[in-house]
Amino acid sequence: MEIIRLYSKEEYPYKTPGDFIPQMTLYMHDDEKIRPAMVVIPGGGYGVVSPTEAVLIAEKFRDLGYNAFVVTYTVRVDDKLDPLMRQPIADISRAIRLLRSEPERFKIDPDRVSVVGFSAGGHLAGSMAVHADEDGIPDGVSARPNAAILSYPVISAGDFAHRGSFDNLIGKNPTDELMQWASLETQIDENTCPCFLWHTFEDTLVPPENSLLFERALAEKNIMREMHIFATGHHGQSLATQFWKDGNYYYEDVMAQYEAMIAYELEHHEGYGENLPFKMEDIKDAKEGAALFAKNVMPGPDAQVNESLQIWPILADNFLKRLYMKK
Repeated sequence: MEIIRLYSKEEYPYKTPGDFIPQMTLYMHDDEKIRPAMVVIPGGGYGVVSPTEAVLIAEKFRDLGYNAFVVTYTVRVDDKLDPLMRQPIADISRAIRLLRSEPERFKIDPDRVSVVGFSAGGHLAGSMAVHADEDGIPDGVSARPNAAILSYPVISAGDFAHRGSFDNLIGKNPTDELMQWASLETQIDENTCPCFLWHTFEDTLVPPENSLLFERALAEKNIMREMHIFATGHHGQSLATQFWKDGNYYYEDVMAQYEAMIAYELEHHEGYGENLPFKMEDIKDAKEGAALFAKNVMPGPDAQVNESLQIWPILADNFLKRLYMKK
């Protein structure tokens, strides 16, 4: 398993404690076949990159025939830090442009690059659908995905907002302009890529109205789309399998920013990490702290296996196959 840093230390502009650099973990086939690419964007309220929506999602889409790539993008690991603004978009843009600029290295078709995002990661995936390339197209390589899969996504900064996600992204007192920019249902135009959405009616953390608003806006612009609202299922169900619920899967790559922050705080004692579920003096090193935090965001004892939801990756794969057949 290869991990690629997306910036040099000098290039990376966001001020987060420690030596974290956004990175991409590769989940590729061992053969030489050229495949579609799936860029995996876990959720976490823009405050963590959730391990429940990382490796197991990448492995699922690899099993479906994709070369998959999990991006550990910048999150706001402490409320002392500045709001993220465009930094997460810059990180995903960097990953997509890298894939497209070296398709032979990654054994991918640069015209079949999709993103799949969950919750706040769904907001980030949706942002790539509507906001990619706003700051230009370096070297002529676009960061706009060919398709976006939005899983119980955060979409609107209005009445149905997941407020914590937007606090981390644009701050607690954003301008009207920033609120509009972050409300993705208002940003769709003819350049928005095709989108597949799924949600559940029982989601009380990120209400399904988020997906409904986005789908209606896509329809107004006649953008290819598909949406499934399942009857049951709480927020954050990922693959909704027993394996997901058990939580015994790899997490270290997506904990990289937290590990860096904890290491920095253990050395400098500047008050970072005060909201973590442990005290710094109770851990021996940063790896132990990152592991404790990862376990805290894994599915809890109330997590529910849901067989109805387990079909969503197949539905999304079929959507993408139909899309790419049309090209």
